[in-house]
Amino acid sequence: MARNRTHRALRVPRSSPLTRLDDHRRDAVLSLTVLLVITTIVSAIEVEWNRLFPEPYHTSVLSGHSWVQELLNGHRDRMKDNIGARPHVFRVLERELINRGGLRPRRWVDTTEMLAIFLYQAVTNNSVRQTAERFQRSNETVSNCFHDVLNAINSPGFRSAYMRLPDDKTPARIALDPKLSPFLKDCRGAIDGSHMPVNPPSITRGRWRDREGNLTQNVLAICDFDMFFVWVMTGAEGSAADSALYAHAVNRGGLGLPEGKYWLGDAGFASCDTLLVPYRNVRYHLREWQIGNRRPQNAEELFNLRHAQARNIIERMFGVLKKEFKMACEPSDYSIRTQCLIPSALMLLHNFFRIYDPERHSDELRISTQDELAHAVDPHGDNAPVATTAAAASEDARASARRDQIAQAMWRQYQETLARRREHRT
Repeated sequence: MARNRTHRALRVPRSSPLTRLDDHRRDAVLSLTVLLVITTIVSAIEVEWNRLFPEPYHTSVLSGHSWVQELLNGHRDRMKDNIGARPHVFRVLERELINRGGLRPRRWVDTTEMLAIFLYQAVTNNSVRQTAERFQRSNETVSNCFHDVLNAINSPGFRSAYMRLPDDKTPARIALDPKLSPFLKDCRGAIDGSHMPVNPPSITRGRWRDREGNLTQNVLAICDFDMFFVWVMTGAEGSAADSALYAHAVNRGGLGLPEGKYWLGDAGFASCDTLLVPYRNVRYHLREWQIGNRRPQNAEELFNLRHAQARNIIERMFGVLKKEFKMACEPSDYSIRTQCLIPSALMLLHNFFRIYDPERHSDELRISTQDELAHAVDPHGDNAPVATTAAAASEDARASARRDQIAQAMWRQYQETLARRREHRT
């Protein structure tokens, strides 16, 4: 009986403060639950509403189509300054990409605006988002247009028309220069690799780093002496050496030359039947020849000097390309696969512009021989590349003998010229 009375004494009255506190807590939890449910429903409705009735983002009065038409009908240099092509050249390029490259309009974008989008990005290297703002298009539309034009430029039909290996004739640049002819009469062009920045996935970045630690792809290209690219191989990681890429191109890529013909390469290439390279450990850096009016002291130095003067055309070509297109010297925000396709497209555009708008390269064509010397590379300097592949011993011996023969013939002519000058002075 005493215990029961104790339990009854401990019971809390329904109207006590503790009971009222529990009621308040339950009410608060219920209110928060209801508020959370309402907030979730409102958010879901808002998301669905925005999906069904999205708020317009690109609302500029000047659409991309209108801007391109304004450029086409305005001052010719205004269009060149903005997208890299004058109106008449742009029209020809558009027609060629349609006829040879299979370029077709998209549902809401015609080929004129598609080409303008590609050229605008190639010239400025603006991001997809920035380009979308300029043309008042969605990011997806800009990306699709860029890839459509990229594929059209790199198509077999367009490429075969605007990038071809040279014919089997001595180039005029060689034939008309007594310092080079007849010694280099079998030369058909110059070859070199150029490292162009890329932005690869983090998991593969290691192999894309070049000797200087930068993320690049090594683009191997050949040009003729009329400033046309005649062959290119892209997509090699920055860690790949020029000589290894050339060996791959010859053995597996089908790059060939008629028997006895060759390209001019620097000391980063192995001496072989199809490459004429300079003597190593012999003065080659052309800036050195300008100091104190220095003259060649032997056949090897004379050969290296004239070899560098002729081979420098490929250095100029890469310089012109990077001056024309920022995409050639800056990484883009496209996939690594797309980034590897861009250099060949830019080189094809360079060739196209050389044909239909030669005026755009008039400044580059007026570069004097002295200016060329300032851009040459020393093959035995501290940063000089070293050939990582070697030709067979017999082939290396043939190539070395050919080089020695050319060097001795140049030296004899040089000595005869100096002798005539001395006689003339007396």
